[in-house]
This record gives sequence, structure tokens and C-alpha cells, in this order.
Amino acid sequence: MGVDPSEVRAYLEEHGWDFIEEGSGDQHRFLFSLECAGGLTLTLEISLTEEGQFVQLRVPDLLRGMNLETSPYRRRVLAAAAEETYRRRLAKVGYDPSDGEIDCCIDLPLEDLPLTRRQFEYALHILVLVARLVHRRASTILQSGRDPGPLEVEDLARPT
Repeated sequence: MGVDPSEVRAYLEEHGWDFIEEGSGDQHRFLFSLECAGGLTLTLEISLTEEGQFVQLRVPDLLRGMNLETSPYRRRVLAAAAEETYRRRLAKVGYDPSDGEIDCCIDLPLEDLPLTRRQFEYALHILVLVARLVHRRASTILQSGRDPGPLEVEDLARPT
């Protein structure tokens, strides 16, 4: 059963988001950007594999433009990322040691179940929220060397 790419395409079009669609057969991917309050733009990737039975929502390169590998605060950022994964549970924060990329993702193994619109919207909302929280915390560490600790929604910039 799973998710058909046309369902994701319709959802993105309904919200008026410009996106790039790639893939064929068993692999399908949608890429788009969201502008968040505080001047942060997140790139989002939705991947469908195993005939739509596995869905991954991902924010790649969360700290784009910030050089984590040469920062003296690298260990603090990685410790904060690990803590965020532990605290948030649904969304995972990952680190690729080959290039220093930090990402945030939610994996949805559907197998023979359908993905409801409510589940999809909830997962997307949580992903964006956690990515914003992790970005804010890691940015603070990289800029000041001080870890503000786990942040909450109230700590994020609000739309003006």
C-alpha cells in the first residue's frame, strides 16, 4: 500500500510550494525550501522508497555555511545533537563524519499501511520544528561557544 508520489505532489502543490521531483520506479524524491521566521531557510527532502512503503522526511545540511569541522566547539555541537535526538525521539539528528553534515530526519516505515494526511502533516511539522530548534542551538554554540541547552518553541523567532 504505502504512499504514491502523486499524493505527495498534490500536497505540495496544494500548499503552493515550488518543488523539484526526481526519481522513477521504486525511488522518488521531492525537494523544496521553507522560509522560517528569523531569516532561516530550510531545505526539505521527502523520499519514497520500497514502492512507497518507506517514507523519509529530511532536512539535509542543517548547518549550511557554518564550518563545524574546524570549530573548537565541534564536540559541544555533536553532544547537543545527540541530546536532541535522545529528547525528541521521533526526529533524529544525524552527523556524517565524512563531510561534517548535520541533518535532521523522520523515518516512517509504512509496510502495508497507508499514510494518512494527518500523520504526514504531523511528521512534517515536527521535522521543521526540531530542525529549527537544533539549528538555533547549534548556531549559538558555534558563534559563542556556549550551549544554551535544550530549547523550546518559545525560544524560536516568531513571524513578524
